[in-house]
Amino acid sequence: MKNEYTRQAEKFLEKTFTMLYISKAEPQNKPLWIKENEKHGINYSIRLKNKKHCFDFNFWGSINDAENNKNPNAYDILACLSGSINVGDFQDFCDNFGYDNDSITAEKTYKEVLNESENIGKLWSITELEKLAEIQ
Repeated sequence: MKNEYTRQAEKFLEKTFTMLYISKAEPQNKPLWIKENEKHGINYSIRLKNKKHCFDFNFWGSINDAENNKNPNAYDILACLSGSINVGDFQDFCDNFGYDNDSITAEKTYKEVLNESENIGKLWSITELEKLAEIQ
């Protein structure tokens, strides 16, 4: 059953002529931030494609969703991406997301988020990104 947020996310994709493709990633590896023997969600391969750009990336579902066999939907994906728009510098990133600024893992994660932010900017205009932010 679709909730209002999912409907809004799907409408955003439709209005921006963006196709969303979701498939389970193979092989299933653990995320960078997971320590030995910790539970984690399922890894999905995501593709967002419109006339301007195509962006492929990994998306980690929650542990709860994995335990309940729930796949991500348009809202899950878009809500995750909209947090990557204004990242700031490395110190800001660490302060805002609780990373140690002397961590190699934090630096790798920061670089991935910067890449994500760049790709989001190629997919959608500032006006469209403002509309995306309104969904949340």
